[in-house]
Amino acid sequence: MLICPGTSSTNLSPPSSAPDALHRTLSRFQVEKFSYMFGALFDLERNGLIEEGDMRALADKMAGYAGWGREEGEDGQEVTVECYSMLLVGK
Repeated sequence: MLICPGTSSTNLSPPSSAPDALHRTLSRFQVEKFSYMFGALFDLERNGLIEEGDMRALADKMAGYAGWGREEGEDGQEVTVECYSMLLVGK
């Protein structure tokens, strides 16, 4: 599982105490934007973590947006889960 820096399980907006490293390299707007994207696209359970189920749900959303059939959707899910696995190895 992956954790978004500066979030908690109860509040996924960047707190004023978000890691200083984020604020040194990103503007306040960028921190807010990436925090929003994290919650809207990846952390569907709103627990501050990216888990395999979240990635599968993202792949399903993308397949729906693209109008893919079942076979293409399954391929997309396989690729998404593989990317997730690669992120875990790099932690």
